[in-house]
Amino acid sequence: MFPVERKEKKITKVLVAITLLFIASFFPYVIIVIVYITNPDYENNMTSSQLTFYLIAFRLYNINNMANPIFYFFFDVKFREEVFSLYRSCWKTEQEKSLKSAT
Repeated sequence: MFPVERKEKKITKVLVAITLLFIASFFPYVIIVIVYITNPDYENNMTSSQLTFYLIAFRLYNINNMANPIFYFFFDVKFREEVFSLYRSCWKTEQEKSLKSAT
């Protein structure tokens, strides 16, 4: 058996976490779409609590899009460094603009 490096284990954990998040956030949406296709009147016969759950689950897939950068930020050092570099360059550009406009 090949030895697994610490970095490879960390990458595997991140990918598993991202995959599980994708499944958990996308699965309710798929179920709601299937129910809606099989019964278009489903939405009209809901109680207020069912409608609330329906609306949350219907938009839950967006969490995956918002959470991916957060996962990568906390678990990937290179991604974090690039984000800081991007913000530093934007901050520097804004400071230069404000200095030019002040003079």
